Amino acid sequence: MEEVILNLLPLKEEEKAAFEAAAPQAEHIYAGRRTVKEEDLARATVIFGWPKEDRMKDAKHLKWFQSMWAGTDLYTRPGVLPQGVILTNSAGSNSQSVAEHMLAGLLAVCRRLPQYRDQQHQGQWKDLGKMKTITGATVLVVGAGHVGSWFAGLCKALGAGETIGLRRRVQESVPGFDRLAPMEELDALLPQADVVALALHPQGIVDFLARYRDAFKPGALVWDVCGVKTAILEAAQVLPGTVDFIGCHPMAGTEFSGVEHAFAEMFRDSHFLLVPRDDSRPEHIALLERLAAYIGCKDVCRTTAQAHDALIAYTSQMMHLIAVSVCDDPELFQCRGFEGSSFRGCTRVAALDVGLWTQLFSLNQPALLAAVDRLLDNLQSYRD
Repeated sequence: MEEVILNLLPLKEEEKAAFEAAAPQAEHIYAGRRTVKEEDLARATVIFGWPKEDRMKDAKHLKWFQSMWAGTDLYTRPGVLPQGVILTNSAGSNSQSVAEHMLAGLLAVCRRLPQYRDQQHQGQWKDLGKMKTITGATVLVVGAGHVGSWFAGLCKALGAGETIGLRRRVQESVPGFDRLAPMEELDALLPQADVVALALHPQGIVDFLARYRDAFKPGALVWDVCGVKTAILEAAQVLPGTVDFIGCHPMAGTEFSGVEHAFAEMFRDSHFLLVPRDDSRPEHIALLERLAAYIGCKDVCRTTAQAHDALIAYTSQMMHLIAVSVCDDPELFQCRGFEGSSFRGCTRVAALDVGLWTQLFSLNQPALLAAVDRLLDNLQSYRD
């Protein structure tokens, strides 16, 4: 039987040619996640991309499914994939760029740049006291994958005393870490860590804080780079008063995934959003501010969790919803070749990580719904 490769990836013409050169005897079908036809799914023996999980039952002849993302939880539930299908994933998406996000957040705390910037605006110059440094610190990274590896290496370059990575499998070494430890050792390692960076999906951060709230070292800095803040800061309320949690969010990125698309100037002249709590320690804020300056952010903007989420709902999350909605139109592929630059600009972020963005949308539901409702009101008035 001839192999039928159904490709749902957002490909350029030269990328399609590369696929066809790699499998010249196969039939190649290109479609979108939401516009793929039932008969194409039924014929496919190989699928690349991120099809809707409830449609995978139609892929009766499927042998191999290559997911576009590292996460495969949408497809591993019983009954989603036909029996005997080989499932593979794409690890390492955005590894370097996310690690640099994390480092920006960490260094920005060290030098207290927002406080000194505020003093400049007020015409003041006061010593704000001792500052935090990475030099000699023990850095524990929960999730020692591609992102954690990049981040640990950056911390070592800044003089960290020891970098420890936690992961499920520790048989193989990971660059950047002095040592790896299994998750079973987390209870013993957390009390040693001066800085804990949570490189997890939003719900993973919420669950982690609830489970390990009493295990952190007194005086430790715990921080994240998650795209929502109200839910995360509320989850951090379970931490004892001796532990400092600060939310961070560098405002930079592209529509592409994978370390091959990372570049050193990604964060240059971008905003670094910092969401400290009322009792956050000045030296921790200064450390994260130094990190932001290190990766080239033009400023550090301190804000509240609610203001952050309202801003992100309008400027980022709603834009992703619009892009996906436009690409969900059944006329999409009939219009191929006639799209203008405005169409490409509008839809470039449509190929999002479904698992991650589902959590981001859900945890920011109030702010996102408010932004969407305003958009719908505007569209209705234009229609009328």
